[in-house]
Amino acid sequence: MRVRIEYAFAGVKRLKIIKEKIRIKYFKKREKIMKIAIGLHNFRVTLRSPLQNQS
Repeated sequence: MRVRIEYAFAGVKRLKIIKEKIRIKYFKKREKIMKIAIGLHNFRVTLRSPLQNQS
């Protein structure tokens, strides 16, 4: 279980804005950036999954 979570964090950290320290003081904006990054990661995973299942 832990390995899967670490892979998910690594996938989210592909985005440069997440890889670096977020220097925005406002929690709501940082939270919004993280939600967008997670959404992009999930989108990337769903697009990749059908290709892996065809083999």
